[in-house]
Amino acid sequence: MSHVLSCTRPRVVASLLTVFFSLATPSVEAYSRRGTIDVRWMEGSACFGLPAAELRRLKRVVKLESISVFDLERSSTVPVWLDEYPWSEPRPLDPDGCLLFGDAQGSAARKPLQPLRVGVPYEVVMKLERTKGTDPTMFHSARFCLRRQLDGETGLITLKHVGAKGWNTWACEHT
Repeated sequence: MSHVLSCTRPRVVASLLTVFFSLATPSVEAYSRRGTIDVRWMEGSACFGLPAAELRRLKRVVKLESISVFDLERSSTVPVWLDEYPWSEPRPLDPDGCLLFGDAQGSAARKPLQPLRVGVPYEVVMKLERTKGTDPTMFHSARFCLRRQLDGETGLITLKHVGAKGWNTWACEHT
């Protein structure tokens, strides 16, 4: 019997320590919802903002910590453009405006490594300032590509996720 007690005592102590430390540490907030980005063609470039419905849902001044654009054909981990702002000075987003691709203004801003190419799928990711409260949204993203239009001009299409088929990147190939 004493053998059973000696085996369970360390488990009880470990459990009590776990409970104690979990109560003593600050709460951890989960940011699991990913919002969308409104991607449009403006002044001959891709432009990124939040949809009006998302801005209404957030009910606050939205502040940007970073924006990244990834060339999904080459690398989904190395951005072709990155603009970051210090956590102490996030950039307020104009609710009626958008950020032009390559318009770097943050402290760690880089110019685009290359211009956006027609027919290539891209992903844009915005990281917003964390909010206090119950909103789980910190990241917003969208996928898009540039397409040659019938008149020869360049345009932009937003890619959609189509159930089991995945992302409709095939739309980028029809230029």
